[in-house]
Amino acid sequence: MSGAERQRVLVDGATGYLGSHLVHKLCLSGYEVRALVHPGARSADIDFLKQQGAEVFTADLSAPTNSNAFEGCAFVVHLIGSVAPKKGERLEDLHTGQTRNLVGVCKVAGVRRIVMITSLGAKQDADNSYHATKWMAENEIRNSGLEYVILRPPLLLGRIVGNRDSKLVRRYREIILGKKMVPLINGGQNKIQPLFIGDLVEAICLSLAAQSNSIVNQTLEVGGPEIMTLRHFVEKFMDALGVHKSIVALHPGLASVLAVICESVQSVPTVNRDQVKLALGDNVCADNALLNVLKLDLTPVKSAFESYNTVEPEVAAAKL
Repeated sequence: MSGAERQRVLVDGATGYLGSHLVHKLCLSGYEVRALVHPGARSADIDFLKQQGAEVFTADLSAPTNSNAFEGCAFVVHLIGSVAPKKGERLEDLHTGQTRNLVGVCKVAGVRRIVMITSLGAKQDADNSYHATKWMAENEIRNSGLEYVILRPPLLLGRIVGNRDSKLVRRYREIILGKKMVPLINGGQNKIQPLFIGDLVEAICLSLAAQSNSIVNQTLEVGGPEIMTLRHFVEKFMDALGVHKSIVALHPGLASVLAVICESVQSVPTVNRDQVKLALGDNVCADNALLNVLKLDLTPVKSAFESYNTVEPEVAAAKL
């Protein structure tokens, strides 16, 4: 991409696991990147974004904003969301409310296209608030009148830059390294389709450049090349860490009781009721757009785990 052709793209949630990887890739690809961070962002995370070549802006999308960060942006990549909200936070506010505010400022700024990352399993009649509010947030984008691409990924893993992890991978590592046994709700029988972080970043880049009607204004399910049970995934994780511990099945009823307690006493619950519901259902693609639409060569789970050995590891599991 030449200097005359450089297009401006804004990434919100830029200090997070996916955000930091995406900013790195977009800067390398020649985009003029603006990174939107929340007012409480750590200075180390901001420094990382600046080192990649991004211009950093601070704004809070939990309320309507007129941030000048969006001015002149052809594209916005919307990443904000959480599977583990803090005590007192509402998923409807985190997902739907912030997306609604984002759409408002994008329209004012003349943004052409929004690429939104939600979650595999998002649907109107979901039995959990996480997927239901993700679907509601998608609708804010679909009804915006702007060009869009919505990608629904599963559990993400791997690392190319920085020292961030997805919240679930971070939690599994803490348990594997710090506990005598690894408890999995219902024994980890649910099926998942884990996706390498680099493959999702590549899919986002393709979504920014896409002209095809099979991509633009579409909602696409994206997943990794392998479907496995959560138990098998954790066993592979232990192999990668060189640690082998017993996996114990946690009864769903007991898990629900523990979730209620955690929600009552912890600022960031170790497990919440939504996560219990998520652990009882499969999370796989009906039609994997990474293979069938975007035509990507996908990274095996084993290689994704090995990617942690190619960058500086985090200092300690307790700090993940």
